[in-house]
Amino acid sequence: MALLRITLRISKDIWFQVAIYTPDKIPAILAAFAEWQDKGASDVKSTVALIIAPEAATVGLIYSAPADKPEAFDPFYSIPPATVAVPANNGTVLSLTNILGTTFSNAPQRHDYRGSSSKVDLQLYEEVYTFWREQAMAVHEATGANMTFTLQPIPVNLVDQGLAKGGNPLGLPRINHQWWTTLVDWNDAEDDERVRAVPIATSEKWKELGEQRGSYIPFLFMNDGSRDQSPLSTYGAENVARLKSVSRKYDPSQTFQKLQGNGFLLSKV
Repeated sequence: MALLRITLRISKDIWFQVAIYTPDKIPAILAAFAEWQDKGASDVKSTVALIIAPEAATVGLIYSAPADKPEAFDPFYSIPPATVAVPANNGTVLSLTNILGTTFSNAPQRHDYRGSSSKVDLQLYEEVYTFWREQAMAVHEATGANMTFTLQPIPVNLVDQGLAKGGNPLGLPRINHQWWTTLVDWNDAEDDERVRAVPIATSEKWKELGEQRGSYIPFLFMNDGSRDQSPLSTYGAENVARLKSVSRKYDPSQTFQKLQGNGFLLSKV
């Protein structure tokens, strides 16, 4: 019987802060984010969590070592927040996780995600955000649906670490880039089509404008894929063939492909 061993390396002590910004500061936030991607992300201990809602933006600055105002985040420090939700401090991964865990609701709702990817491109960020916000506010007024506009930074170091440890099965480009996603919550099934139309149109806008600017990346992060998207097909034919080979080797009866029921399956690619 084949055994799989996974070793996780986690920084015990980290620096972090979380701040909330009003909508008028979002252009400056997007500019700071793009600047950090181009420059600050070269400090591989730094990362930025950027979650935008129509009425506010949440920015988490995280540095995987004890620090005092890391220089990597300089583009953000001059932007005045509406409030500092978590003051800058040195703590543990667990302490940050516990804080963030209190911000999520357990109320039963209907949910959807959606994904898209692009190179670092401030103008693209601004144009797609503007497109999304107008529609997100309109559908919220009509249905009460809430949705986010989230840019997830993917530094070139992440790709390099994968290559150093055995490969690049996702087919990621070896450049700094971002994975956009949206989390959509609403209550009534009768609003499904109207609500989902906004993230669908937004992902199409990423592709349309991104291709015009040479910034579109045809990759979908599986965790962010919606029901009508096909993340596995964006990994590239060679990677999909290798993943299928691994699947046949360790699951010769294809149990996980047949009994899982549905979802993003290699058997469907």
